[in-house]
Amino acid sequence: MDEKTEALELYNKLKKYCINTFGEENSKMASINNKIAIIYIKQGKGNEALELFNKSLKIYHNIFDEKHQKIALIYRNIGSVYVR
Repeated sequence: MDEKTEALELYNKLKKYCINTFGEENSKMASINNKIAIIYIKQGKGNEALELFNKSLKIYHNIFDEKHQKIALIYRNIGSVYVR
């Protein structure tokens, strides 16, 4: 198993834990989705990455205002999908 696959498995375990503990609409879940999406980019799975980045963006929009740095980070990450 390569490092990306192992990381993906661990993040998915963390995601299940966080869903059970905190629910799906919180900053922890947005952060986990963002990290999984970055792995997807490295695996060449741009569509899957975009789906998770957009989920993160939706969560962050519900928590923060448009000028928050985490929202800017997600926009940057979405842009990186299109650059590759």
